[in-house]
Amino acid sequence: MMLFGKISQQLCGLKKLPWSCDCRYFWGWLNAVFNKVDYERIRDVGPDRAASEWLLRCGAMVRYHGQERWQKDYNHLPTGPLDKYKIQAIDATDSCIMSIGFDYMEGLQHVEKIRLCKCHYIEDDCLEKLGKLENLQKSVLEMEIISCGNVTDKGIIALYHLRNLKYLLLSDLPGVREKENLIRAFKTALPSLELKLDLNHHQEAWKKAASVIPLPILPAGLPQIKPFIREQEGGKVGETHQTCFWFLPQLFLNG
Repeated sequence: MMLFGKISQQLCGLKKLPWSCDCRYFWGWLNAVFNKVDYERIRDVGPDRAASEWLLRCGAMVRYHGQERWQKDYNHLPTGPLDKYKIQAIDATDSCIMSIGFDYMEGLQHVEKIRLCKCHYIEDDCLEKLGKLENLQKSVLEMEIISCGNVTDKGIIALYHLRNLKYLLLSDLPGVREKENLIRAFKTALPSLELKLDLNHHQEAWKKAASVIPLPILPAGLPQIKPFIREQEGGKVGETHQTCFWFLPQLFLNG
């Protein structure tokens, strides 16, 4: 498949493969590969198709205008005229989308709802980028940001640029501290916005989550990486993942 052929090319281009590197570094590197923007692909198939491919290979889902079913299988994205399928909603729950991939969203003109839940790589610069995209400023009506530990007040406040935003849910965001300031800012900038806040900080849960190395969710049809419990100093310190990359050859067989 085209996706894995490109990943294979990048692996072959490295002077030294990161087999012996820290596990966290490798998964971050692989996620960055999945997020790299292919501008030629955007030109060839259009922004909605290219963005769909990006989102699904990172573990997110999309729903198109006029459809009730969510698309979550990379290998079963619908085919047809390039202007037929327009992304209406994005659910990035547990996905590995990150800032470098957000250029895929620039050409999307019909996105009305975005859900970011447990997105380990979503940071303030992602929300700032999102808020600056003119098409999304016009189209986005609803957003949910839940359990994204790297998001702070700075990123949330950038969403006031989404001038047609009607509903915003903020939940379990330990980096967001200035609740009252947010309420005032959004009330001034977006007076018709329905803002729901549940910002109780579950510190113990986030300490535990900090020991988990997020993995890319591979496209449906490929073997997923299974976690194991890492033992250290006689106690369990959380889930991590083996550094034996048994799945990689399978990725590149079709490259």
